[in-house]
Amino acid sequence: MPESPTDAWTLADGKISIPSELRTAEWRMLPQWLRERTFWMAGVVEAEVLNEFRGEVEKIAQGEASIPEAERRLAEFLEESGYQPKPGQRGTIKDLRTWRRMRTALRTNVELLQGWAQKERGTTRGAMMSAPAWELVRMLPRQVPRDWEARFQIAGGTIRDGRMIAMKDAQVWARLGEFPDGLRVDYPPFAWGSGMGWRAVGFREAKRLGVIPEGWSPPPRQPVSSPNASMEITPRISNGAVRTLLTQRMQGLAEWRGDVLVFTDPNGTRPYPAEKVAQVITAKLPPGIRNISAEAVRAWFSDSMAINLRRGRNVVDDFIRAVARIEPMRGDRPVWRGERFARESDLLDRLESLLAGAAVKDAAQSWSRLPAVAEAFARRGGLPYQLVLHSKRHASLRFIQPLAKKIYPKYWKQAEAVSLEGSRWKAVGEPIMVRAGRSLEIHLEVEEL
Repeated sequence: MPESPTDAWTLADGKISIPSELRTAEWRMLPQWLRERTFWMAGVVEAEVLNEFRGEVEKIAQGEASIPEAERRLAEFLEESGYQPKPGQRGTIKDLRTWRRMRTALRTNVELLQGWAQKERGTTRGAMMSAPAWELVRMLPRQVPRDWEARFQIAGGTIRDGRMIAMKDAQVWARLGEFPDGLRVDYPPFAWGSGMGWRAVGFREAKRLGVIPEGWSPPPRQPVSSPNASMEITPRISNGAVRTLLTQRMQGLAEWRGDVLVFTDPNGTRPYPAEKVAQVITAKLPPGIRNISAEAVRAWFSDSMAINLRRGRNVVDDFIRAVARIEPMRGDRPVWRGERFARESDLLDRLESLLAGAAVKDAAQSWSRLPAVAEAFARRGGLPYQLVLHSKRHASLRFIQPLAKKIYPKYWKQAEAVSLEGSRWKAVGEPIMVRAGRSLEIHLEVEEL
């Protein structure tokens, strides 16, 4: 059994149908996940060994080799290189030469990638409406299976008709990954070598079983944490040349923090302050890996209205993933937002929704820390009805000015912040109306609920 959860994050096997479960952007990103993982094999500090395993995994992922072929070549390489396991580990799962270690390393990472992809695909609004729950089921037999029914109940789940079923957004899934042998993820396989997986449960079946809470509606879509969002390791490397070589090979994918090498997750979800996100997503990456997040942010800044803020488009999902990883700004920093309307009735409908508490329905909504920017936007285009919102109480706004300064410099002085889909805003003050000829401009204070 691995010494720690990170021991299971070793190699990814792309031979089976992971790509078919990912959208196009993730298909292109898959080599990144593979390259990021192939360096992480518990107890391995030799850069040459890591590089050899990486090459074999990439052959498997590209359909150029089978797992048995890769295992044979790796066994030959380890023999020729003089590899020896540590004392007491010969023939155990910690011995890289054993079939069990190689197969487990490949299969565990495949299952993690599949679980992440299944959650990404299964938590769209449409998927949540048609199948709002997951059932935990056994996918692979085990000689000595763990008691998953007991774990499910300890984690807060309820057994229904002898089945482990819960809503897709239930906390039980995150808790299942927190057991001592868990992988600290909220999707299958949850624990090393579990053999467990998910089956989607349709709306009618979930309703019949009493799984769906009264008045439930699908929550706003949030980016699924990437499989690399918390990866790090402390390799035992004392040789400065080897350490430098490893740094070069990881070019833009990882950085040293003292003796810990941390994956930066350039196209993923690892949280950082805004300035650090700007640095991470624009880093120079190894050949063949795109800065997908930076491309999406550039599309937003070049013309945010043109990228169409409805979910489901790759560029929008990539932009939201990049923004959501930014740590929220201070909740007492004043921000403004400008809106414009062609008809008075549209303006009144908007005011009415804010009085009741309006949710952001687009994938993202733009604000600014400068009132002049919001007012200028409201007046742009010469439409007769303008609304300028002001807030000094918010909780989820992400300040993206550092991204603009790094990625699209001519836009950075807008001092822009972004609220994401599902955040709710409510009017807290009386509207202030300013008429100028046929034009009506309203200023209104709001706060985030």
